[in-house]
Amino acid sequence: MTRADRRLRLSVKTNSQVCRGSGTGFTKSIMKIRFFNLPKVFPANFFQKVAKKVLKAEKKEDSALSIVFVRSAKMRKLNLEYRKKNQPTDALSFSESSNEESYLGEILICLPEVRNNAKIYNQELEQELKRVLIHGILHLLGYDHEREGSKMMRKQENYLSHLKDHDE
Repeated sequence: MTRADRRLRLSVKTNSQVCRGSGTGFTKSIMKIRFFNLPKVFPANFFQKVAKKVLKAEKKEDSALSIVFVRSAKMRKLNLEYRKKNQPTDALSFSESSNEESYLGEILICLPEVRNNAKIYNQELEQELKRVLIHGILHLLGYDHEREGSKMMRKQENYLSHLKDHDE
């Protein structure tokens, strides 16, 4: 873990608390998701369903990850520090290179930015939130805009459409 990763982990965990899950903060299924600052309007199973679909298709069902919800000010600060962009963004992903092979890393989601994007792109909030989570998981799995942007986007939209088909 790099020094920057440690700083992020400390800065996020200092302002976070486990809101859902078992005593360890993880869900009881094979796929483990740890939530920090989970908004009350979205139950944990909303995110678990999306993550399970993507991780199963990517043959990473036994993986673990953290989903952290942050406010716009915190996201702006992190986006400036790690991407040199002085504005909040909807999500950031931080891969974990620890000894625990199954832990993929953290996805930080800024709900106000997701809500704003949903308005801009005329999408339901739930659909935009699914898109952001899928996008973040793909980043944790090693997909990158620079190297394989079109492949990553095709996968993202494919997973999103499968989730939408099963919701109806």
